[in-house]
Amino acid sequence: MAIKTIFRCFTLRGDMISPGIRVEEDQILFAPRWGMKRHSLPLLAAVSESGKEQLFKVYVALIEKSVTLTPCEGEPSRELVLVQQYTPGCGAKRWPGFKVQLDDEVRLLSQASTAGGSGREHWLLVSAPLGWAENIAAQFENVRDYPLQIIAFKQNIDANQPLTLPLQVAFNKFFGKGVVV
Repeated sequence: MAIKTIFRCFTLRGDMISPGIRVEEDQILFAPRWGMKRHSLPLLAAVSESGKEQLFKVYVALIEKSVTLTPCEGEPSRELVLVQQYTPGCGAKRWPGFKVQLDDEVRLLSQASTAGGSGREHWLLVSAPLGWAENIAAQFENVRDYPLQIIAFKQNIDANQPLTLPLQVAFNKFFGKGVVV
């Protein structure tokens, strides 16, 4: 008897992490914000149970080169993360790009990317250990004039840690001087 792994679902884009993965007509599609839009959007995964708009916990089945997700309940032991990596377009050149470095504990299940144009997006659907998405998001510096960031999982990163200096500068610019962080 095979043991099914329960995955907790997240969508990750830089320092923005949200619980769940959005579903459209029983599919998870690649829908880029930057780069050349394709006429038919590639399928990142199919959902076996119709009527779902958001997935929070799933089983994952790999059949040849396709990924099928089945909603479930229970205690998760891994994360399924939809990662939206990007390089901003010409009008947003001063904002940093975001990429992740996959290590041995992260498995790439599906991917798609834009073909070119001003800016690029590369989406990954990955299986990762619990806490991976929060760890990556906590490391991203989302401030102007910061370079492209390639972020790897680091041990002992706490999502509730004090803000780094570039983040403090960004908050002070936005909210005004004297903000306590």
